[in-house]
Amino acid sequence: GNFIVMTDSFSIHQNDDGGWQIQEGDIQSSLTFENMTMRYQDTMPPIEEASGHATFDRNSELLSVHVKEGRTHGLSIKHADLEFAHIIEPKKGKADLYMLLEGSLSDGLSFIQHDPIKANHDFDLKQTRGALDLVANLSFPTRKDLKVEQIDMDIRGQAKDVVLPGVLQDLALEGGPFDIRVNND
Repeated sequence: GNFIVMTDSFSIHQNDDGGWQIQEGDIQSSLTFENMTMRYQDTMPPIEEASGHATFDRNSELLSVHVKEGRTHGLSIKHADLEFAHIIEPKKGKADLYMLLEGSLSDGLSFIQHDPIKANHDFDLKQTRGALDLVANLSFPTRKDLKVEQIDMDIRGQAKDVVLPGVLQDLALEGGPFDIRVNND
């Protein structure tokens, strides 16, 4: 991908001996990007073809990424806000993700099978049809050994023009629109 504009701001002060020093913790950065690929962990679907902007504030240890468009696992990202707090100190970090997604029902069902959600289902995705609009809210600690129990998730949306074979033995769920909700309450 391309960084279009990247800016940094920080405080510099002159020491008593005449040298210059960057004030620790007073660093802020921002960048604008296009056609970027972002991956949090190898086991999670990447965000691809992303455009947007990001900021990092050293004082609050907050990385904020605002995606205005992109793709993930076949789904279109219409908007996403990704915040990673306390990212410098080990085992203190937290991620808050908000994404507006749309695409096919089969891509959506495949997406939620991956980390960090790991939803299990036996649907035949090659035979699944339908369109999907989702709002996904995920909050979790930034740990490599993340467990699904550590994720606060609320995924809501609607599926229409649905053909979902095998919902009840040989019976398919057809039609719609159907409301969708995935959470860990």
